[in-house]
Amino acid sequence: GVGRGGAAPLRFRGRVLLGPRPGATGGSPAIDLGPVVGILAAQYHNTYRLFVGMARRRGVLAYLFAPADVVWDERVVLGRSLHRGGWVRRPFPFPQVVFDRSIGIGSTETIAGFLEQLRAHGCTVFNGDLGDKWRMYQHLASYPQLRRHLPETVLLESWDTVRAMLSRWGVVYLKPAAGFMGLGVLRVAAAGPGVVRIASSANFGARVVPEAALAGQLGQWQAYGKWMVQQGLDLVRVGGRVCDVRVLALKDGRARWRVAGMTVRRARPGSVVSNLHQGGTVLPFQAFACRVPRRRGAAPLGVELRRLVKRILPAVDAIAPRAGDVGVDIGVDRDGRLWIIEVNTKPGRSGRLANPAVYSLPMEYARYLAGFGPASPARGVPPRPGTEGSGKESTALERIPEV
Repeated sequence: GVGRGGAAPLRFRGRVLLGPRPGATGGSPAIDLGPVVGILAAQYHNTYRLFVGMARRRGVLAYLFAPADVVWDERVVLGRSLHRGGWVRRPFPFPQVVFDRSIGIGSTETIAGFLEQLRAHGCTVFNGDLGDKWRMYQHLASYPQLRRHLPETVLLESWDTVRAMLSRWGVVYLKPAAGFMGLGVLRVAAAGPGVVRIASSANFGARVVPEAALAGQLGQWQAYGKWMVQQGLDLVRVGGRVCDVRVLALKDGRARWRVAGMTVRRARPGSVVSNLHQGGTVLPFQAFACRVPRRRGAAPLGVELRRLVKRILPAVDAIAPRAGDVGVDIGVDRDGRLWIIEVNTKPGRSGRLANPAVYSLPMEYARYLAGFGPASPARGVPPRPGTEGSGKESTALERIPEV
């Protein structure tokens, strides 16, 4: 079987704990190796090198894996970890905690079933989906303190839905409810009787088309899933290109939210979205902030962004208590008003180690979920028993560096 006979031995350069299995009773408690964390992911780029490296520094055995890598009857995973600078596949112990980064692995239904199977085998899974964009919008809109920061959004029923929103706002965005990475977004503006001007996240540049043509296309797309119609926003531009701010919030080794960074993203020329996957680029925060109008006596922009995120995170916990790695996309309009564009649990990273917490905090939260408590940042070893703190959830936030 896997891990027997001629299988390569597992070597881990770091400190991994041996301790009583949680819930064990009797005079000879079972022993668990841990924390063991499986990162469910389909890619092996620099972000995951940093996750695995930070895990080792905090005494966590972490590896990457996909559904096909699990050998269920032997409770072994043929995962991938770093060895001499490269990714090596080898057998690993079954994970105690799974960090869900499953974009691009399979359909939503397939991944949901796989995660349920992992839970049935005793794994704790964190950072699962928040549901589609429409569900998340409805959830956030149920919080009075957030409602004023949400652009009006309705579910697309027919072209009459688009026509009504255009008459109200002049510009709207059409978005697939199950979309990600800015794919499939359309900007639609009124352009005269029976015609509209459209631009998309795929084709850079705008064109005028008959309403009937776009209505017919939307009808075909609706057969594959829900679409939303969203109020157009007049966001701050730099060099004529739309910008927004991605704020990254993560839970630490005591399950407390911390804001680990923010990134200003500037759209590619002609694009309607700022996502880096769609050609957007990173802009220094101050280069953006200096273009945002501020009222006399108003708090700095970074402080206002942090306050808004602090109000959003309890709503995230209410819908997904095991969320631990959240990206909040916030637009700032030309009047300085903040708008919540999107909240998701699989935010990308630039792959640069500008702030190590961006990569270390998910591993610290995984330690917490595995029952091993927080690690010492200096040496990657746990504190003495009784010094871990309460582990009580909170929304305490620290000063935000840039990611």
